[in-house]
Amino acid sequence: MTKTTTKTKGNRYEKARFHIPFYSKAFFDPDDDKSEDGEGVKAKKESSVKIPIKIREDGDEQRGNMTAIEMKAITHFDDNVENVLESFVQLYDRIVKPKGIEDKDEEFKVVIQLLHIVCRGPADQTLQEALKVARTNVFDKYISEYEQDELMIEILKEDEKIFYECISKEWQPDELGDFASSEELNAFLHLEYKRNFWNYLHTVIFGADSYRSIKQQKDYMCHKIVKPFGISVEAAFRRIEIVASLMQYFPPPSNRGSTATREQWEKHEKNKKIKRVDKREWK
Repeated sequence: MTKTTTKTKGNRYEKARFHIPFYSKAFFDPDDDKSEDGEGVKAKKESSVKIPIKIREDGDEQRGNMTAIEMKAITHFDDNVENVLESFVQLYDRIVKPKGIEDKDEEFKVVIQLLHIVCRGPADQTLQEALKVARTNVFDKYISEYEQDELMIEILKEDEKIFYECISKEWQPDELGDFASSEELNAFLHLEYKRNFWNYLHTVIFGADSYRSIKQQKDYMCHKIVKPFGISVEAAFRRIEIVASLMQYFPPPSNRGSTATREQWEKHEKNKKIKRVDKREWK
């Protein structure tokens, strides 16, 4: 959700629209016993999770080759942008990328498995809902004409394993449509499932401004921030780097009232990393 506030630390003007604030007490004053929302250190500890990972990815799962990464649990997705994106960064940078998974479909499955571990309470319910919405959208748009059994339709929308089997099956020639092979159609369906999932989750995380969130954040970083009094330049620059890294997980720019299209996703994947020249301008 975009926030409109009166002038606070780190903001140049009285009103500023942003999704991640430049000034963060948790970053600039981490030794304070209280976080910005009043929760203490104990509460933070209680909302953390440990994820077991292999030390050597090509090794076995024996005790000597296992360690654990501790990270904050995601308790809710709405109005919690920075914490949620911090979790995404940790999941990808510390767990997923070191695995070196080349198959993007398999990588997405791993991400979902990890999110099931990290999400608690309302967040887990939202995760389940996002997966079901994605399955339903893909089924209704691309598979419904080939499946008429009402019971199987309900199973496909509810059961993730059965759904994956469906979008990975061998398709008959008359079912391929514009696709040259089953492999090509399967790859397309997997990608559509992934995009539908993120489209739904983004609307929960970023609210009504999801379609223009990246533009708003860039404008905020470029024109609306100022180094807080008493904060070193080094710390301010480091905060800019952190916000820029989180912005890679913002949704693609899209049209008002609609989720990102395939073309918008493809363009976003090429341009989502914040350029050095942009960060230099912000600094």
